Amino acid sequence: LEAENGEISAARELLARARNLAGKERIWMKSAVFERQQGQIPTALSILEVALKKYPKFAKFYMIQGQIHQSSKNYSAARASFSAGIKACPKNVNL
Repeated sequence: LEAENGEISAARELLARARNLAGKERIWMKSAVFERQQGQIPTALSILEVALKKYPKFAKFYMIQGQIHQSSKNYSAARASFSAGIKACPKNVNL
């Protein structure tokens, strides 16, 4: 809601607080997607790096990370992200 109303810094603070308090996979994913939408690619990648350490079996993290690398034309890093995801989540058909 904050992001939709243009309150980007408030949205960023709420997501950071939610990651610290609740720390569920979905909150980490929303945080990374939010930063990506705001053009903060390094921040999104660092959030994903931490999230992957906490939740290595959550396939969406690998997909988002791979898509970010792919959109910045870093195909070897994208391939590595998708490959790591396949190893960590071998039954995920989307990966």
